[in-house]
Amino acid sequence: MARRVTLAVGVLVVAVGVAGTLAPAVVAGVPLSASFIVAVGVFAALAALRAGSRRRKIEVDYADLPGDGPAPEAARPPRALGEDVVEDLETVSHPRRRAQRDQLRTRLREDAVAALVARGNSREDARAAVDSGAWTDDTLAAAFFDANTSVPLATSLRLSLRGATFETQVAHVAAELDRLTEVSA
Repeated sequence: MARRVTLAVGVLVVAVGVAGTLAPAVVAGVPLSASFIVAVGVFAALAALRAGSRRRKIEVDYADLPGDGPAPEAARPPRALGEDVVEDLETVSHPRRRAQRDQLRTRLREDAVAALVARGNSREDARAAVDSGAWTDDTLAAAFFDANTSVPLATSLRLSLRGATFETQVAHVAAELDRLTEVSA
């Protein structure tokens, strides 16, 4: 309920701001004293602090990743997906960790290619399938490597608002790699 009220107030404030920008006469009669402006600023700062503190308390629920159990080398990617992926994901979760995100993306791409090669594809065909998104039916996993794969708008907005797009895509890629390695085992 509180989120809806906050959303409604935010939408109303933005609408008044846009109206004031496009047609200043609409808000010309509203007195804006210095104390009112300070009060709005304090309210915005408190709202931002509240949102930040709530976000820090949220636990990210990661997908179950394959264990470290023994398996034939040909049936599994060269590196076992498991705790190391979860640890890597925890270190790259911050938006400013672009280089680490790129390294994790490259590593998972190599694992996807290796999983397809283990299923009998040539390395070139496997690379082409991963690059084009054809390696999986999961749109989030496909979009992780292929920017041209379209994710449904509702899913994209939901993930963007949660701020977990990268983490969710990694979880989908890991689940798909697990499925691929189980099928070929």
